[in-house]
Amino acid sequence: DLLLGSTDPVNLELDSRVLQAGRIDRRVWRQTIENWRANGGTIRIEQLKLAKGAPRLEATGDLKLDDLRRLQGRLDASFVNAGAILQQFGIGGGAGGLVGALLGGGRRNDAGRESVMRLPLVFD
Repeated sequence: DLLLGSTDPVNLELDSRVLQAGRIDRRVWRQTIENWRANGGTIRIEQLKLAKGAPRLEATGDLKLDDLRRLQGRLDASFVNAGAILQQFGIGGGAGGLVGALLGGGRRNDAGRESVMRLPLVFD
């Protein structure tokens, strides 16, 4: 709610696959995750959809854990109606308005369609 300045409910859809999972044992979940990481395990995000009011995010990509168990990978993301998000970070009116416009800040284009901002989300 604080990030977007909205109390709208969140709608989340996730279609993903866990690759190299091996044997899953819930009793020793930390060891199971470590084995998965050590064997090159990957989470393939086939489709992620996240909406909170008008702002929406859609993404696909692969994620894994590095040797220090930090998230690594890349999601190719599309943001729709990102103006509220940009404004929460101070990118709005004045000089920020130009930045917001260049990034597709959620305004409608000349054809009346919603603006889409495409950015890779890289975890490194």
